[in-house]
Amino acid sequence: MKLRTRLYLILILVGVLLSFVVGALVVRNAVITSLQDLQKAGFRTLSQAQTFISRSKDLVAYDTELHQNEYLPAILDLWKQSIRQTEQALLALSTHPARRFLSPDLREEITKIYTLWSTNQERFTLTEQYLQDLIDLPDIPETYKRGILQIQNYLYTIPDPPGIALLRITQAWDQVKITINTAEEFVAQRIGRLVDEIERQVEVITTVSQWVLIGLTLLVIGLTALLVATTTRSLASRILRIETAMNRIRNRDLTSLHELADRSLTASKDELAHLASHISTVLQTIRDFLLSVREASRNVEELKDLLAGGAAQSASALNQITRTIESIRDLVARLDANLDATSSAISSIVDRIHSVVSQIQTQARNIAESSAAIEQMNASVQHVASLAEDRRARTADLLSVIHDGGEKVSTTNEVISSIHREISDIQEIIEIIDTVAEQTNLLSMNAAIESAHAGEAGRGFAVVAEEIRKLAESTGEHADRISQSLSRITDRIQQALRASDESHHAFENIRRDVSQFATALDEIAASMTELSRASSSILSATQTINEITTRVREGAEDMMQRAGEIRDAAEGSRNISLEVRKGVEEIERGTKEILQAVTVISDLAQEARSRMTGLRHTVDTFTLEESQADSTSPHPEVAHPAEAAIPS
Repeated sequence: MKLRTRLYLILILVGVLLSFVVGALVVRNAVITSLQDLQKAGFRTLSQAQTFISRSKDLVAYDTELHQNEYLPAILDLWKQSIRQTEQALLALSTHPARRFLSPDLREEITKIYTLWSTNQERFTLTEQYLQDLIDLPDIPETYKRGILQIQNYLYTIPDPPGIALLRITQAWDQVKITINTAEEFVAQRIGRLVDEIERQVEVITTVSQWVLIGLTLLVIGLTALLVATTTRSLASRILRIETAMNRIRNRDLTSLHELADRSLTASKDELAHLASHISTVLQTIRDFLLSVREASRNVEELKDLLAGGAAQSASALNQITRTIESIRDLVARLDANLDATSSAISSIVDRIHSVVSQIQTQARNIAESSAAIEQMNASVQHVASLAEDRRARTADLLSVIHDGGEKVSTTNEVISSIHREISDIQEIIEIIDTVAEQTNLLSMNAAIESAHAGEAGRGFAVVAEEIRKLAESTGEHADRISQSLSRITDRIQQALRASDESHHAFENIRRDVSQFATALDEIAASMTELSRASSSILSATQTINEITTRVREGAEDMMQRAGEIRDAAEGSRNISLEVRKGVEEIERGTKEILQAVTVISDLAQEARSRMTGLRHTVDTFTLEESQADSTSPHPEVAHPAEAAIPS
């Protein structure tokens, strides 16, 4: 486990323990606060009980000097109010949440107190009833309705007191006396002791919780100190072992690597274990390096002679290389000339391909625009053909409707002609009625004349003749009005007949025009169908041309791309040729320099031998193996490997 993780765990454990202590403190304060509130509820209950006793005593003998304007009804109301308040206080005490922190005896005592109070409710009701009867008695003046004793004294002063009043006084006195005695005993022995016990338990719980809190705090401190001491001792022992190993390494003794790689240092997988492992790895690398240097110094001495012979052979080979390089330089010059001509031809081809691709792209855009226009035209033609077909169907329906309308107009015309003939017959009948009315009028006039000649005997006949004359005149007037109405109706029917004839002719004209329109629509629909097929053929051909143009454009673009690649390859070849020529020149110069360097190497080989001898002596100052550590002591005169300078 890492040191940081271990420290975090210690801090988390300490935090959890402190949180537990703080939680215990919060719970303790909550319990004490709840118990103190329960204690206050007990004091309130005790105060209400004492108030109830005082109000009960007021029912017996009221202090008239202190309260001059209050009578028995008001005193009774105050007494009932004190009963309610006491009951509420007892209920609050018996249902208080802090009851669970009390002992079982105290909880049972609170329940008994509330039960005892509840059993007295019937007595309170009887007392209230008796006192209310006294208040309702008209024989007792209102001024004497103060308390039970005041009413009793008044009743004893009158010569013939009412019996019901004396009975109610006695009953009320007995109930109130029992109530006062019970309440005083209840207050003194129950609630007072209960309040004292609650106070004592609050003190006990407070003291115990304080000691528990102190114990928890000391436990947290002890656990924290134990964890810190254990962690510190483990870290100190491992750091001391690492320091011992590093002191041996400071004296150039590299045989203590097994101490840093010991499992007791690396088993915990923390930062110190990683540090010891990394130091061991670094020192092992240094040890391997020094062993390699020692072995390399021996090998360098063996290679010195081989290097001298190789230098002579290298000088001969370099002379041959120089002659070969001159031949290659001439070939590269001819290659440059050929590449220049090739690059010029490829550039011309690429320009032509660019022009062709541009023209193909223009043609492709034109074909695409034509294809879009043809598609739009084809859609419009199909839409017009659909509309023509729909209008043709509707025209056929319209022809049917017009034909039906023409037949109905003809029928209407015949009906109007029939009505006109019937009205002519009616007019002839009216003329006959007029003739009859005129003759009846003449007959009535003759009858009147004859009745006048007859005198008294013809007076009745004269009256009848007069009535007949009036009837004839009325009939003539009505016949005239009917004749006039029929004349007007005849005129209107003549107008309707003419309008019906005109409508019939108009329907015939409409039917003829609609038939011609339907024929034209049939021709338009057929033409549009042919035009749609032609447009579809044109569109298909245009799409084929568009696809061919697309393939041609893609081929041209591919040609342009390949031509560009060829041009780039030619440019690259020319650049490579230039680089090769420069490289050949550099190789030529380098070969000459190598030839000079081979000579210098031969001189340096001798110098390297002397330096490797000094390096081997420096490496021998390190203790790299156990056998060497036993036979060779460290060299204290060499403080650091860098101080053993290699001869220059």
